[in-house]
Amino acid sequence: MNTLLRNWPRRVLVILVITAVLCLLMAQLASTEWAGTVRLTVAATTAEAETGTRPSGSIIYLMSAVKVLVMTGVPLLLAMGIRKLISRWGAFS
Repeated sequence: MNTLLRNWPRRVLVILVITAVLCLLMAQLASTEWAGTVRLTVAATTAEAETGTRPSGSIIYLMSAVKVLVMTGVPLLLAMGIRKLISRWGAFS
């Protein structure tokens, strides 16, 4: 517990700054022509897919579980890798 509480304001500040920068970058990306093209493509694909057959219940549950695993696992692995790099440099330790 002492390790978690050590330098926690600095750690929280770093996380907030990184989050703010990423949010600004994502907002800029969302206003590009490329993002508009992707949105139109997805809308067209979704409209075509709705005319087909619906997936079974087990596929829906499986895909939602995979989505949760990927959406939490990928940031976790990235954070662990960054932490390992930072610990090699001696910062935060």
